[in-house]
Amino acid sequence: MTTCNLQPANSNLQRIRLLGIVFLIVACLASPAAAQTAKFDIKLPKSTTLGESVIMLARLSNTTGYRLMVDFGVEDQTEFVFNQTLPDGTSVRVQPSLVPPNRMRTSHLMLRATTQTVAVVLDQWMKFPQPGRYQIDVEYRGSVAIDGGNEAKLTRTARFLMDVKPRDPKRLEKRANDWMKQVSTLSPSRESRTATVALTVMTDPVVIPFLELAAIRTRSARFIDALAAMKTAEAASALNRLAQTQDPDVRGMALKALTNIARKSS
Repeated sequence: MTTCNLQPANSNLQRIRLLGIVFLIVACLASPAAAQTAKFDIKLPKSTTLGESVIMLARLSNTTGYRLMVDFGVEDQTEFVFNQTLPDGTSVRVQPSLVPPNRMRTSHLMLRATTQTVAVVLDQWMKFPQPGRYQIDVEYRGSVAIDGGNEAKLTRTARFLMDVKPRDPKRLEKRANDWMKQVSTLSPSRESRTATVALTVMTDPVVIPFLELAAIRTRSARFIDALAAMKTAEAASALNRLAQTQDPDVRGMALKALTNIARKSS
């Protein structure tokens, strides 16, 4: 018995065209040239106390499905731009600027489904001179490119309101102590580097003994330089104690700082 195919002649052609469209869509979605979305979160504390260092955390999650080349700038700082509005309404635009290291390349390779967090100690770049509510607008301008393709899509701006409360000596002492313990581990981690900056940009007198102890434990000139920059009698006393310590490295750095202070004052 012969079976007759009564299906319209152009049915197979329609199927072929439909499959072609499906394959084209899949190919476009799979191509690195098609911009994919990465997740970018920025966090700031809702409140702080006068004299306490403010730390911004920026977290990038590679949700694109491809490898990314990401650039946060020199020391993960210089690709951010800030606009700070003080409680009195004064607005200040701030763009971190650092002398680039010997290597000019500042980008990082991020594999699929990985995250990278960078920290910016805002007091390194801006001041919080009085209690009140501050508005901080953040823009990230760095490159987030699919490896071998176009820029990935991501939300690059954020706005924050932060209350700076009156000076709290106990809170300042606790924060300084926590950061001093972190730097004392001598770890090369992001947390340790951030703690070093947060401690050295504090200008409240409560930080002086912690800077002194951090200088002894780490033998780092950064803490001695921070003491020298304070230009107070208490900081000078700490430098004099460091200049008499048995550690020759610490003693030499402290003597150098005292010499520079005397030269400038004369």
